[in-house]
Amino acid sequence: MKRTLFGLVLACLILSLFISCGKRDNPVRTRYLFHDPWRLERTFTTLTGNIIEGAAGARKDIYIYLPPQYDPIKHQPGLMSEGFSVLYLLHDFGSDYSTFVSVYKITQIADQLIAEGQIQPMIIVMPDASSLALASDAWKKNKGGAFYTNSILLGQYEDYIIHELTDTIDVNFHTFVNKPGEEYIPDPRYRAISGLGMGGYGALKIAMDYDTLFASVSAMSPYVSFESFFSREIMDKMFEENGIASDNFSYSSYKSLNLWSDDSLHLDKTYSQLILSMAASFSPHQLTDPDTTNFFALTTKGGIKYGVDLPFDSTRTIPPGSLIWNRWLLHDLKTKLTNDPTTFGDLSIYLDCGDQNELKLYKGTRTFSQLLSLYGKEHTYIEYGGYPNYPAGHDNLIYDRLVEILKFHSHHFPPPAYRGAE
Repeated sequence: MKRTLFGLVLACLILSLFISCGKRDNPVRTRYLFHDPWRLERTFTTLTGNIIEGAAGARKDIYIYLPPQYDPIKHQPGLMSEGFSVLYLLHDFGSDYSTFVSVYKITQIADQLIAEGQIQPMIIVMPDASSLALASDAWKKNKGGAFYTNSILLGQYEDYIIHELTDTIDVNFHTFVNKPGEEYIPDPRYRAISGLGMGGYGALKIAMDYDTLFASVSAMSPYVSFESFFSREIMDKMFEENGIASDNFSYSSYKSLNLWSDDSLHLDKTYSQLILSMAASFSPHQLTDPDTTNFFALTTKGGIKYGVDLPFDSTRTIPPGSLIWNRWLLHDLKTKLTNDPTTFGDLSIYLDCGDQNELKLYKGTRTFSQLLSLYGKEHTYIEYGGYPNYPAGHDNLIYDRLVEILKFHSHHFPPPAYRGAE
């Protein structure tokens, strides 16, 4: 009897809980209209001369995010003294034009921030700087990268971004232009450039070389100091990927380094791909140079081997006074800033990096920030942490960082100047 009474009481209690829960109002979530980006495909003449991929490497896809306020009928290209601000967003090594959309959800982030009034509507342009011929896996999942640098092996990637890409966007979309006379001139106050990793490096480098063409620049986990990046640990990882023991300093083993996964024991060639791609950008082997001590072939065309010179030798050190290393330093952002502290002009600058970045990029970014302060360059630098079991690594927390990136650039754009803007 007692057991039956207890069962009835328990049943009533559970029923009352269900009823009370049913009477509660569920929280109302704001709905945002997520917009798919526009996709353009073009052949860019600045990339047609590349040796590694040939004509196929000159055909590039671009994703363009257009904000909800963009009306393709009333927002036509070339309308005077009005238009949307533009952010050029450059992808990382091993990624392509689609990564910010498919992985980091930039369209959802932008739609939500615009709907909440946290940023002004802007166009976001995501170009492609991958190089499939520098990817070692058979399925081309890893896409290599060209480091947004002019290279005889990979193509004129800086020119591609700063000239052909920007012209393509200004001709086809409602960007802000002025007309002093009869020529349409893009207004740099409504332009910004940003990127992640390799893209962060590219954004900073392009902004340093063309500081009058943008209002602001930002970089997430950028390669700003080759000296701090190119540690013995990084070199050892490349040798390890190629099955070379840590105590093997033979020249024959050194010359066996490559980026292709040619055996089942060493499928992951991430560091080999990264370093050889950097060399393809910064130290392509010159055909007139008879010294092949540090030469590594990447392709053969017309019976001629084309490739790169690596700056380190079989002892995994960079020799003092290395001519190859000096070629790298021509593209090193820390060196460029030291040689010309006036670079960046009046640009607004934002940098960040995770404190557990696997490539230790926070070391170089921290030093770069200190140099900017030394030279009186106002900027923002954030070295952020992660969470338990989710450290602030190179690819983690990028969604959160993009929120801050969009807010930063929106803040430094002038007020909206498109039709229908309040």
